Amino acid sequence: SQQEQAAAATSVNIQGDTVTKFPEEAVGVGATWEVNTKITSQGLVLDNKVTYTLTKIDGNLVTIESVGEATVPKGTELPPQEGSAATGTIEEFGQRVEATEIYDLSWPWPIEKTTSSTARQFIRVTQNGTTAVAGVEQKQTAELTSDAG
Repeated sequence: SQQEQAAAATSVNIQGDTVTKFPEEAVGVGATWEVNTKITSQGLVLDNKVTYTLTKIDGNLVTIESVGEATVPKGTELPPQEGSAATGTIEEFGQRVEATEIYDLSWPWPIEKTTSSTARQFIRVTQNGTTAVAGVEQKQTAELTSDAG
């Protein structure tokens, strides 16, 4: 029916193995969903939250915008480093990534993707009775395009 065709043109149900975690039900433009995971990196467990928004459907092309934040709570003890008497705790540890991805529904990965990220990682280190805070702040952008043909 025309109603079914119109609904199909305004919502998508993406199944299978894709880079982006899609909801199980069909979603339309404006739909938002959240994925929460734990990521282990260098012995630390990060709480990772990504909020996705479907912003455009154009035939077989779907545009998704996302904002992801990965954090480690302040005061988390760092894993011991082999050969070092130093101890450390997290003062601030977080990363924020904003991305726009365009999927061709016949491919499991985006055919275009732009990202910008900011990371702030500061630790309090104590060694031989001396304490200091060391850290880094990074900002970067990236762009990916692929030939899906």
